[in-house]
Amino acid sequence: MRIYTKVFRAVTYYMLGIFLLFSSFTFIAQNFIGLIKVFGAFIVWFALYNYLKKQKSYAFLLSFSIVSLFWFPLLYRTYERIVFINVNDGFERADGYGSPLAFLMGFTFELMFFIPLSILFLFGLYVIFKGEKS
Repeated sequence: MRIYTKVFRAVTYYMLGIFLLFSSFTFIAQNFIGLIKVFGAFIVWFALYNYLKKQKSYAFLLSFSIVSLFWFPLLYRTYERIVFINVNDGFERADGYGSPLAFLMGFTFELMFFIPLSILFLFGLYVIFKGEKS
């Protein structure tokens, strides 16, 4: 489980860095409620990291469930975007409604969180199947 904790720490600092880098000039900084939600998520994430780092009982199960809670919606959203590209043969609808640039920017921003969470999710599955929770 040590490797999972190290990967969790790396993903934590990566996500914090990405958020701080992009929050200054994206819509999140302009929307106070959105900013509160994101800071709440980071508070939960850092508390979870501290809980995992101290090797408390059920720390892995709690952290893996929270990772899954963040990962599955991003997986579904990525799936929807890929289906949209396949159905419409591109980044905008056939009637010309929509912006390919907005599509790509949103998709890129989502992937910046989806890829590290996927790596963390896979390490969590590795820990579960190897039985190294303690």
